[in-house]
Amino acid sequence: MDFWATLSYQDFTTGYVPNVTDSNGNPVKILKVGDSANSTIIMALLGTGPFAPNNPNGWVQMPAFQSTMFNATQVSALATWIDLGCPE
Repeated sequence: MDFWATLSYQDFTTGYVPNVTDSNGNPVKILKVGDSANSTIIMALLGTGPFAPNNPNGWVQMPAFQSTMFNATQVSALATWIDLGCPE
């Protein structure tokens, strides 16, 4: 199960990716409200950013090890929601 499937709105918009830290050992936020381009969830869904598979410490593109990825329209919709401040 994808970790975000069980999160509340509050946990998703203010929480951290479970068991993931940055290069300084700090927890990594799931998203940055109002800033989709620098939100971990968007970078992970696109397979880009500091956690990209081509980075030595990178991840596989999310959702991990599934044949069906989010399509561009779905990722764009999530990014727009983040950019709009994550309205409920």
